[in-house]
Amino acid sequence: MAIIEKPRTSDDVYNCVKLYYDNVDHKFFQVDLNECVRNLIASVRANKFVRLLREDDKIIAWIYANKIKLQYSKAVVFQQMIYASDQTGIKAYRCIEKLHFELVEEASRQECNMVLAGSNPFDERLTYVRILEKLGWKREGFMAKFPL
Repeated sequence: MAIIEKPRTSDDVYNCVKLYYDNVDHKFFQVDLNECVRNLIASVRANKFVRLLREDDKIIAWIYANKIKLQYSKAVVFQQMIYASDQTGIKAYRCIEKLHFELVEEASRQECNMVLAGSNPFDERLTYVRILEKLGWKREGFMAKFPL
């Protein structure tokens, strides 16, 4: 059974970043592994929203989000910045479900107006946001929102 937790060690942070790094098209995105690790360590130390799913001592998915104030609105948004997982099928669905439930709960605690999440450019079938739509989110193109 997968457990949701905050990254506890620098190895946790590294393994989260490596999960993301290994699933990025490096021809399209120039991702620097060390820079990602440094930035995520800083985010964890600043108590930003970073959660991971651990199963059998292995990180199988993780999410990172920031609270932002939209410049064109009075709305305060909890914006998912990164979601990464190496799971497929029903396990992938369950990872998205668990981590996004936690994301919505945190956004509510922080008194945000909505939560936003977007597909990556390589998700041409919009599978990610379609899963969120099945979980009660509203979808528009490649973006999904959960009003609070």
